[in-house]
Amino acid sequence: MNNEMIALNPTRSIYSVLGNICNNPELLKNPETILGTRDFVQEFHKIVFSAISNITFSDKNVKSITPIDIDNYLSNYPVYYKIWDNNNGINYIKDATSHANKEVFKSDYDRLKKYSLL
Repeated sequence: MNNEMIALNPTRSIYSVLGNICNNPELLKNPETILGTRDFVQEFHKIVFSAISNITFSDKNVKSITPIDIDNYLSNYPVYYKIWDNNNGINYIKDATSHANKEVFKSDYDRLKKYSLL
């Protein structure tokens, strides 16, 4: 990843958005929340987001998504699982969900979208 792409990667906002969506998958189902893998720069974030999105939309009754849910989902995809594991995905999502603040979700989401457009 080049330095220009790193500069366009709001990692704190991504951390917040992913944590909030895990805590409340309904945020992802909200028509005002339009997210896709193209909104993320790092492969790790793309993989995590894809797993969260697929879990959210495959189970209409899901109330929250745990790090183990993501781990189990990604275990079916060895290439993606290796990236998840190499980036300590379980701890990343544990921390993201414990630090998630639903009050700042909208501003972090807006920042993520702004940077993805650049």
